[in-house]
Amino acid sequence: MALIALAGVNALALRLVPAWRLLDQVDSRGTISRFRTAGLISLVCWFGVLALARWPGLF
Repeated sequence: MALIALAGVNALALRLVPAWRLLDQVDSRGTISRFRTAGLISLVCWFGVLALARWPGLF
């Protein structure tokens, strides 16, 4: 369970870090926006994994 929680924190960090770390690398295609989207998708997937681990019959 601790590994799943750690992975969730990692997904949250992936969601938040690029917003301030890559500000100087923003291009017209929205680099930061793509990182935020990838981080958000990762976070949603991890919440799905947590829900599946907690309630196996849910899905």
